[in-house]
Amino acid sequence: MAALSSTGTTLEITLSVATVDSCLDLIQEAAAHQHVMNAVVTLEGVDNRDGNGAFLGDDQILRCFSAMATHLTPQLEHLRLEWNMVAANFFELPPVLSVHALVFIVQHFTSVKSLSLYRVKLAGNPASYDELTAAVRQNTTLNTIRVEFCAPLGSPNLDAVVNSWSQLTELRELEVIGFQGDPARGCTSTSLRNLGQPPHIRTLKLWGGILQSEDPQAISNLARGLEQTKSITDLEIGLFQLDLPSAQALAKLLNTNTSLDRIWLDVNNSLEPKLIEPLSQAMKQNTTIKSFNLVSTTNHEVSDDVLELFVEMAKTNCTLRHCTIRGCSTFVLGGGGPQGPPVVSPSLAVLRDALKFYLKLNRVGRKQLLANSRSRHRWLSALICEANQTSVIYYLLQRNPSFISQCVRLGPTKRKHVLVATDAASSMDVPQRKRPKRCRLVTP
Repeated sequence: MAALSSTGTTLEITLSVATVDSCLDLIQEAAAHQHVMNAVVTLEGVDNRDGNGAFLGDDQILRCFSAMATHLTPQLEHLRLEWNMVAANFFELPPVLSVHALVFIVQHFTSVKSLSLYRVKLAGNPASYDELTAAVRQNTTLNTIRVEFCAPLGSPNLDAVVNSWSQLTELRELEVIGFQGDPARGCTSTSLRNLGQPPHIRTLKLWGGILQSEDPQAISNLARGLEQTKSITDLEIGLFQLDLPSAQALAKLLNTNTSLDRIWLDVNNSLEPKLIEPLSQAMKQNTTIKSFNLVSTTNHEVSDDVLELFVEMAKTNCTLRHCTIRGCSTFVLGGGGPQGPPVVSPSLAVLRDALKFYLKLNRVGRKQLLANSRSRHRWLSALICEANQTSVIYYLLQRNPSFISQCVRLGPTKRKHVLVATDAASSMDVPQRKRPKRCRLVTP
């Protein structure tokens, strides 16, 4: 089966033993009449119900890749290789992709900027992995790599592969989920630390297998490698064991890095106060992160002590706007589960509401307001926007009582003019209304 999107920019083919020739014909046809920028190659799995299923051969895969490299370069920019597990039958096994085929892609698809692998098995010997490492190091176009649920066959040394990713000078996004080899020969702390080296890296997402190393310093060294990375804005570390050295290293990362905007930590152990305290203390001083997420996959619930640490943090942190804190079955903050709204204890509910209150203040613009206490227009805009939020208005006026005295000194006539001028400035786009129902805080 093969298809071309209606816009003519995306080529979708299902590669199997029976469809190789038709795929080759479509590639040539698409190259002649369309400007193909995206290609999705679905590798058909092996029907192994009788134990004699025919694997898609390496030579057949390379025939297809060779045609794509010849006819679709230089316009092809995004390539995705996948196995459609949903459409597969019960007996179908994941397809096997040789490392040699990956080497061919890296060397000959010279215009591809984004490469994604999804649910395929990688087969290769140590020499082929060394060849892949050398090819990646020489590549100057790849800026996005996504590897999701791909299992290397055998026991390859993943250190070399990870180190080659760290040497991609144009790398912007690296997402590795469930990529696991032999833990004894998996990713060591040194190779993980090197992932902070690409000068333009913005997004780094590491989940599961790649972190299941026997090296106890893996997470700590990963955090140390990112401390001075000035380009990274989005960091996800998932399914790892959080211990005290790791928590302290991550806390130092939060204190040192000045580019992070969002962080997501998904840990395999319970959220104990002694592990969370270094993170909450670091977040008190952080001025760049707007979204902080901490999730535990264990059966332990979030305790009052843990949430209290975050409430104390939120009292002084004026930058954080969104926060998720969750145990295995209870969303304390950040949304409900599939069974509806979370059920929490009264004490947790009070702490949760307090944390939500401070996050709302930050979204209103607490940082800018407190830094510009004499900006009458800014404060009036904020108070009008939050006219129905009594607690927010009380908090703001409590922090800036001089604003009330300024309005009193103006006298009733001038106060009226100030309010009318503020409303007019807020409602220029809707002149038919004297005052909009909602207004937005205007920041210069």
